[in-house]
Amino acid sequence: MDPETAARIAAGEIIERPASVVKELVENAVDAAARRIEVHVTSRPDWQAVVRDDGDGIPAEEVELAFARHATSKLTGVEDLRRISTLGFRGEALPSIAAVAEVEMLTRPAGAAGGTRVRVRGGKVQERVPWPCAPGTRVTVSDLFFNLPVRRGALADPGREGLNVAETVARLALAHPDRAFSLAADGRLVFRAPGRGDLLGAVAAVWGSDLAREMMPVEGESGRLQVRGYLGRPGVGRADRRRQLLVVNGRPVVSQEFSRLLERLYAGQVPHGKHPVAVLHLLLPPEQVDANVHPAKLTVRLLSEEEIWEAVYRCLRPALETSSGPSRAVLTPPASGVRRGESGTGMVHEVDPGKMQVYDAGLRAGPFEPEVLFLPPLEPIGQLAATYILAQAGGELYIIDQHAAHERIRYTELGRREQTGGATQLLTAPLSRQLAPQETELFWRHAEVFRRLGYLAERFGPAGILFRGLPAGLPSEDSLRVLEEVLSSLAQDRGAEAELAERTRKALACRGAIKANQYLDLREMSMLLEELRRVPQPYTCPHGRPAILRFSREELARAFARR
Repeated sequence: MDPETAARIAAGEIIERPASVVKELVENAVDAAARRIEVHVTSRPDWQAVVRDDGDGIPAEEVELAFARHATSKLTGVEDLRRISTLGFRGEALPSIAAVAEVEMLTRPAGAAGGTRVRVRGGKVQERVPWPCAPGTRVTVSDLFFNLPVRRGALADPGREGLNVAETVARLALAHPDRAFSLAADGRLVFRAPGRGDLLGAVAAVWGSDLAREMMPVEGESGRLQVRGYLGRPGVGRADRRRQLLVVNGRPVVSQEFSRLLERLYAGQVPHGKHPVAVLHLLLPPEQVDANVHPAKLTVRLLSEEEIWEAVYRCLRPALETSSGPSRAVLTPPASGVRRGESGTGMVHEVDPGKMQVYDAGLRAGPFEPEVLFLPPLEPIGQLAATYILAQAGGELYIIDQHAAHERIRYTELGRREQTGGATQLLTAPLSRQLAPQETELFWRHAEVFRRLGYLAERFGPAGILFRGLPAGLPSEDSLRVLEEVLSSLAQDRGAEAELAERTRKALACRGAIKANQYLDLREMSMLLEELRRVPQPYTCPHGRPAILRFSREELARAFARR
């Protein structure tokens, strides 16, 4: 196999997309003892990344060697593989990037009189000259995958690739809170982590200060294992696992075991369908960690893995046991978008016996417009397990899931308000929020959709959002929590943008609905059932789960062996 083909194959294992390039370059900067790392990416007209650091530069006589395959300054012998303490060690990153892109490097060691400029394209050195530059290294990568058209064509849209880059740099900033990180995209600052060694400060910078306020510190030791970091408080969850970060000896890694541990730790303490939030640093002796198990070093293997995870669990559990639990929702009378007729009388027209009836109850908003009711009058007779409403009508038994029913009511009301322009409730005092930079970018990209749903906002500083109005009928904090969850889900799922409004309506409906295990008195049950009569498709929640079970008199008689 010729060297060029081998280089392209090797590059394909390590460099999958623009975020892979940035990851490798930033890791090199960390290994070079940089205290400040700046990343700047542009997406138009063509993608380009610039990574600048103030770390140890490369001597002029070794610059070309840095682009040679299997060349590394981070290992001196095979024994070093047993105690790896750097992020990179294979000597594959720079040659892999240069094999499929154009790379320009400016570098200068701190004590050198001048620096060196080298340009490599397709694995071939095009230029190497002395160059005046500041101590440290600056690497510019452009024309990515110029010689791999299929790989280039498979890249996502620039916005999506930019989000991947932001997520990658954010993870590295959280893994190294003692380094100052900054990320800019198309000339706009995305985030800046201070680099003061304060992990919570780094969380606030890259995940948003609102989330940082909902996290609690954890710390513990077990033998030679040290655990430190931050966990989300009970009740705090996200739609995906992107806010779960495990760092092992300074290396951010992907670990299913870590996710399973968090699910076990938070069992019953986060909303259904949500995932816990955590950033956790594990410090282990290097000889207990095998980082040489993945081409891109995304995973590690631990010695005595089962014992380590059990020790981590024991270190974390006390923090949750002493933390306050999640708050409970309060039932508020749902506002109806349908006005009853003044006469209070009406004619019943049977449409589908036992399932749907139309009650002509006089006037609604328009003249001579009948009110459509989809259920007969339901009389509550009790509540089962503080979750199900038992009701009767015409000698039939109805069992209603109170959360699913209220969720359907709220979902319908949100749709009505969106159509009539009454979706926003103006705030007496504006509220500011500092979300994760990539989520802020998504909010402004879809600002018109969110405006129709009730979010009235304007820019507040370089990365903040100032809300002057929020969706009506829901407490402000709940509306903002829904927004965070939807944006988090949107950043994770590429297909979510097409159904953004629908997802947000469902999330708003779910957030404001009464919950299971919530006691209701007969008056509250009556209010809920009366509203449910006016809702199309009352038999399921917006997610398709059953909301009502109906048992006819005949079915009950058969069940009790009555004639």
